[in-house]
Amino acid sequence: MNLHVIDTGLFKLDGGAMFGVVPKTLWSKGIPPDEKNLCTWAMRCLLVEDGDRLILIDNGIGDKQDAKFFSHYDLHGEDTLEGSLKKAGFNRDDVTDVLLTHLHFDHCGGSIVRHGDGFAPAFKNATYWSNEHHWQWATKPNAREKASFLTENILPIQESGQLKFVDVFRNLADLLPDQTQRDSVANIDTVESFITLCAYEIEELHQEGVNVTYTEVARRLIDEAGPQFIKYFKVGYKAALHWMRYEHPDLHCEDTDESINEQHNKLRHEYNSQLMPKHNVARLLDRYDVAIVNGHTESMMIPMIPYKGRTVAFMADLLPSAHHIPLPWVMGYDTRPLLTLEEKRSFLERAADENIVLFFEHDATNQCATVERTEKGIRLKETFPLSAL
Repeated sequence: MNLHVIDTGLFKLDGGAMFGVVPKTLWSKGIPPDEKNLCTWAMRCLLVEDGDRLILIDNGIGDKQDAKFFSHYDLHGEDTLEGSLKKAGFNRDDVTDVLLTHLHFDHCGGSIVRHGDGFAPAFKNATYWSNEHHWQWATKPNAREKASFLTENILPIQESGQLKFVDVFRNLADLLPDQTQRDSVANIDTVESFITLCAYEIEELHQEGVNVTYTEVARRLIDEAGPQFIKYFKVGYKAALHWMRYEHPDLHCEDTDESINEQHNKLRHEYNSQLMPKHNVARLLDRYDVAIVNGHTESMMIPMIPYKGRTVAFMADLLPSAHHIPLPWVMGYDTRPLLTLEEKRSFLERAADENIVLFFEHDATNQCATVERTEKGIRLKETFPLSAL
């Protein structure tokens, strides 16, 4: 396997937006802004050469939009997508797969090119990979992100027939053995699915003559479906108990409030050191783990590439630069900044413990870094080019 850095050029974004609530007096020490408060950022992609596959992870901003659009971002630098591919010894037609971490314009704009009066895939022989959760989020955007999801970057991928989705994690409804039960919860909110599943399981076991507590059932569902549902454990208890008391008063499956709190804390402690819940890790081409995070945008993908005895994590916008390693340094663009903070904490703790290589998409100076545990928390250990591996 070989990894190739694919630089697609530089652009500028507002420093305040890139660092959220962090004061300018702090972030400007590392990245000085210009007179418009804009800072320079990279659009650095990664090419994975692995046997019969040539996989491009993200592809920059592209060149389809008009001059007014690009004037907001001050594109500059000598690197281009085409030029960097050529430097690595390849061209667009050699690419077999394009993994799009998410569909914001600075990550997927190079996917599609103008063709006559319409659009066409830039990589005509490639399969484009997204995931269904994020695709739905991007094609039916909220008002906050709408300007980042450009129709001309996204819909032509699907129209070309070259789009596929990686499997992220199964819906809780998929755990139900009976199709009628699956259909009944398939289209309701996740917390409701969790509560319904717990109730169904308790009722089914009761019919078999087995009495179980809510805690026993809920823990098994969390183990199977992923600890992203731990947050529903306590509220699920109250709702499931209410349902059982009124629908099946003959069931005896109550826990004490004290035991519920104790189990909730125990669950959080058990899963605290994990990088991602096990069903929040997709697989690409049955070769690479892809972590799914939801703070920046819904279901953004973080590819984890095994390379020379190490793991290289393509950080996308979970960690756009080495400057964003401190936990509170979260971008103002993130839709769920508090969730980003927790996702960063979990990711960086494992990165420190396992010496994971963090590959930065937007850091104009640093390609890669490692982190370490210190008395002040996780901090930068060293930076280096990918070629140093």
